Amino acid sequence: MRVEATRPRGWFWVDWWLMNHCSWQCSYCPELLRTGSISMPSLTDCRAFVQELVGHAQSLGLRPRIKFTGGEPTEWTSLDDLLSYAHSQGVIIGLRTNANVSSDRWQQLCPSLTDLELNYHPEHTQSSVYMLNLSRALEHDINVRCVFNMLPHKFEETEQLLAKIRDKYPSVSIERRMLFNDPAVNHVPMQYTEPQQAKLVRQSGDIRITQDSMISYTDYPTMIADKANRFEGFNCSSGQEQIIVDAWGRVARGHCRQGGHLGSIGGIINWPTTSVVCRRPSCDNAFDILATKVSL
Repeated sequence: MRVEATRPRGWFWVDWWLMNHCSWQCSYCPELLRTGSISMPSLTDCRAFVQELVGHAQSLGLRPRIKFTGGEPTEWTSLDDLLSYAHSQGVIIGLRTNANVSSDRWQQLCPSLTDLELNYHPEHTQSSVYMLNLSRALEHDINVRCVFNMLPHKFEETEQLLAKIRDKYPSVSIERRMLFNDPAVNHVPMQYTEPQQAKLVRQSGDIRITQDSMISYTDYPTMIADKANRFEGFNCSSGQEQIIVDAWGRVARGHCRQGGHLGSIGGIINWPTTSVVCRRPSCDNAFDILATKVSL
């Protein structure tokens, strides 16, 4: 069996968790992502890592593609400088954000972005601000993905805004995000009704599964719901196709930490040259699951 992402080839993918500061306190968000307990990153170290990343990607015949996440990354005052620097080095930049910033700040951020994951949080987001910043991002020709965090008791309310955006901006990608009772661990989805559950699965075909001569397509929430995210004993190409950086500046193949840490930004990175055999009972992270996996 071979499991792989349908995303474009030619890229080295990086999921960079910049910090854990967020002024919003969403009930479904892991505490670690919002307490501000970790010091803000060093801009100097971040720039040094971007430079090394570009060189490593080029040695593989690839271009680097970074998605910056948090916490809420726009709460770091040096984010603008890091995005501008990475953009100047030829890095393709994505940002996962609630976009709860002033219009002036948003206009400063947008020119460096190619991809945007615009998160709607039903406990805090003002629909008017969300719509305005979505419109401005599209004016900059940013590839926008609107991600709606689907609380069961606010499902229909959220659906109304989702439908409005789909009608007004038909080219914008939309995702309903499944939420969990054990966030970060992601083993126990919230108690959705059957109609709600049906809207959360089979939303996209961003994962391709090849088994013998049969090819099928699925996505992360569907694999979670079907308990199909089991790859223990598979060869995983995390580290060769993609890496993560955490809020402490540590570099690893994935959020699963298979193969241990590779180093830290601002220091020496031991870039992997081979795949790793998965030793975890399940693959629980939406980014990690995109790395190619092949059964032995």
